[in-house]
Amino acid sequence: MNVYSVNMSAKPSTKDRILSCAREIYLRDGYAYLSMRKVAACAGISATAIYRHFQDKEALLIQLMAEGFARFQQHLDDARQGGEPMADLRAAAEAYADFALTHPADYTILFSAPDELMELKRQDPERAQQRRASFWLLVELVEAVIATQAAHTDGPVPDPETAALRLWGHMHGMVSLYLGNKFEMSEDAFRAFYGAAVESYMRRMI
Repeated sequence: MNVYSVNMSAKPSTKDRILSCAREIYLRDGYAYLSMRKVAACAGISATAIYRHFQDKEALLIQLMAEGFARFQQHLDDARQGGEPMADLRAAAEAYADFALTHPADYTILFSAPDELMELKRQDPERAQQRRASFWLLVELVEAVIATQAAHTDGPVPDPETAALRLWGHMHGMVSLYLGNKFEMSEDAFRAFYGAAVESYMRRMI
């Protein structure tokens, strides 16, 4: 039985089906083997009908990135507590890993993409703006922590952007290794390991 015919009130739109199929095929077969014809067949529409919704596969992937970035940004925003700076930074770091673990397909498309998809990100102004907004949220949180710490030390003050970039690299590295099955541990164990490692890194880096 076609799952889309079970409950008409919950039937996904044609556009949603196209995007879901594009995500599945891209992650399974890669950019080179993603085609409009394959996506159309998966979505149950004709090879010509798909062009009523998207001009080409690049437009499809750009839309996937747009939706992924929106979910990612919301995930980070929801984690903000508006309290003590280190607590907010810690919450954002936890939210970063949580997004990757609960939305691995979106995370892969956004942060572990091949050169072709990275080039699409660079060429599309809106995606570039979304990417910058996510990073500058992290910079803002790091800057608040640095300002708090600077009031209690006479040592050199780190550059917030550099510190945020290093922290992001640390978080991304651990998450990517886990999603790539390089860590032989359960998800709960990884979350605990990640949290402890990020906490230690934040306190040494800032």
